[in-house]
Amino acid sequence: MVTIEQAFVDMAATLQKAELEAFVDATLDVHLPWRRVAEVCEASSGMRGMTALREQLRRCCPGTRSEPERMVARALTARNFRMEINARVGPFYGDLVDFRARVIVEIDGREFHIGPAEFSNDRRRQNALVLEGWLVLRYSAATVRADLDRVVDEIISVVRKRRRSIDSTSRALPRS
Repeated sequence: MVTIEQAFVDMAATLQKAELEAFVDATLDVHLPWRRVAEVCEASSGMRGMTALREQLRRCCPGTRSEPERMVARALTARNFRMEINARVGPFYGDLVDFRARVIVEIDGREFHIGPAEFSNDRRRQNALVLEGWLVLRYSAATVRADLDRVVDEIISVVRKRRRSIDSTSRALPRS
């Protein structure tokens, strides 16, 4: 018998890169704490596949709810640019959130946004967030799959620009 963490590490060691990414993202911090897996991984450092698994532990994006969300989160992480995944913003959740820049990225798949009620709810939600000072960037799952690099470039550019703008505004405000 082995611990669930050891079983995870043993299984992960047999997977190819794409399968390993999906396995790590789907399992860690949802079903298994990241730190406990990292400890077992470190103790198994001579084992085949541990270098790849350690890399995945550094880049993992647990909590994504769809493959296009996971693709964007992974691409951002690969560029050393992190955003919170499925983070709570007031009464809502955003697929990817940068609190400092007040930017929410939504990746919309047809299966979840096709009905009139869902479509209208998305618009009410977006309006409420915009009125609270948030910028909401929306991308279709099809666009993410077809042009991931452009989507990620745009997200990074917009978030950085908003951060600079917010930072310069807060420095310019007089202190009371």
